[in-house]
Amino acid sequence: MRLVCAAVLAACLAGCTYETSTSSESTVTNPDGSVTKIKYEKKTKNGSTTETKTETTTNAGTTTIVVYDKKGDDWVKQGQ
Repeated sequence: MRLVCAAVLAACLAGCTYETSTSSESTVTNPDGSVTKIKYEKKTKNGSTTETKTETTTNAGTTTIVVYDKKGDDWVKQGQ
């Protein structure tokens, strides 16, 4: 009986997660006429927080997307 109770408790705890997510966006028109959309995302799962920033720049039909991760106080380009 104790083994069954322990197994049920372990299964319940394994499925417990706490997750929150927030995001915000802003749009900037640059001096060269291009438009940059900046999206910030912050996700917390079980006490661990990750932050990302995505910059999408459109100029004359060409779109460039750059994604950054928050490392301490700095934004670091993904892949570097």
